Amino acid sequence: MHNEIYQHFNSLDITPNNVCNDPTPIWTIDNFLPQHVYDAVVNEIDDIPNAQWSTFENSTSSRSECRNPVNAPLIETLQNTFNSSKTINWLQEQVGVSHLVPDPHLRGGGLCRIHSGSKLDLHTDFNWNDQIKLNRQVNLILYLNEDWNDSWGGDLEFWDNEKTKCMHTLKPKPNRLAFWIYDTDLVHGFPNELHTPKGVSRDNLIFFYYTSNGTWEKEPRRSQFM
Repeated sequence: MHNEIYQHFNSLDITPNNVCNDPTPIWTIDNFLPQHVYDAVVNEIDDIPNAQWSTFENSTSSRSECRNPVNAPLIETLQNTFNSSKTINWLQEQVGVSHLVPDPHLRGGGLCRIHSGSKLDLHTDFNWNDQIKLNRQVNLILYLNEDWNDSWGGDLEFWDNEKTKCMHTLKPKPNRLAFWIYDTDLVHGFPNELHTPKGVSRDNLIFFYYTSNGTWEKEPRRSQFM
């Protein structure tokens, strides 16, 4: 099945749907992975040991993150392929941003679970990755639930900068890939509590892509053989 994931990403000729342009361009692809591959990926999530999860809690939210999916080799393969050159070249063509760079450390990304009773308050995202010294340009999410009922909530809302109106709503549909152009002023979140059945969380894989505004320290040159 690892080979099936590689083959799927190596032959990406899918044209995403441009579902929104205001407040930012957003694209989606439904049924992104072959269904049997997707089902196997989702089933792996519960195999990850509790020690590999970091949980962050406040008065309104409980969120667990995993960046080292031990016992989940298909999820690890997905992480690697989303950060691969072929995938990034494809993504650049879709969003019109060149020279994208992945984050192998998955700072702020990776596997994410948000638990019932939680919400994600409206917010703007960090713009600078201090670990790799790069500027964020693109956000990408693959939703990873076995199924989803709209009554549970969890729709990702994109608001205008003044937080007066929701401009677009993105449902966490299983096997949906979504990506959008990052903006420092982009307000988003799901401000209403999640109401999933006991034991069901809102699961997804998150990736951020960056560009550099750095310059070379010494004049660039080709390799020089002695």
